Amino acid sequence: MNLTPFVKYTLAFISGVACFGVFASFGEFASPWGEPDTILVALGLYGMSGLLFTLGVLLPYLRRDRWILVRGFALVAVSTLSYRCAAYVVHALSGSAEVPTVVDLIAASSVGALIVILGAKLVIPLNHPRQLVVSGSVAAVLGGLAFSATPLFLATPLFHSGVVLAYGAWHMLMAAAIHFSESRDGSAQTN
Repeated sequence: MNLTPFVKYTLAFISGVACFGVFASFGEFASPWGEPDTILVALGLYGMSGLLFTLGVLLPYLRRDRWILVRGFALVAVSTLSYRCAAYVVHALSGSAEVPTVVDLIAASSVGALIVILGAKLVIPLNHPRQLVVSGSVAAVLGGLAFSATPLFLATPLFHSGVVLAYGAWHMLMAAAIHFSESRDGSAQTN
């Protein structure tokens, strides 16, 4: 797909907001660091989030060829794994603490970003792995910081607004990381 950066970032932000909607629909798991207690809840929660991330962030880079469906499903699996592992990391690091630390959230964001970067490099495939690692690492740290700001709103009616913005920001940051790494020489695979 040949989309402008503005459209790519808008799709990414919308997919992030929709991911928050998925998490919020699971009630007690509306917190970005909640941990589901059944496999079906986990599959629904992370599977839908993985699908939304793929549609909003990764799909614009997917080549249109005879393998598009296989690659699309593989990207959904990668994105689902990314969400699951990031949630697991933040849950494991924060333990019984009510609110995770900035380090917990940056670590979780980094794990999620690493999985997405590796998966996108292998499945799409993307052309510039060094630039992708650098831009993806910056995006991961900034995304972790975005989520670390949400506890500031914890005791206020603005809590959900902060989380919505964090999800949207993380998706936009990952879209920007891919866009900047792939558009350095104009060879982004957006056909």
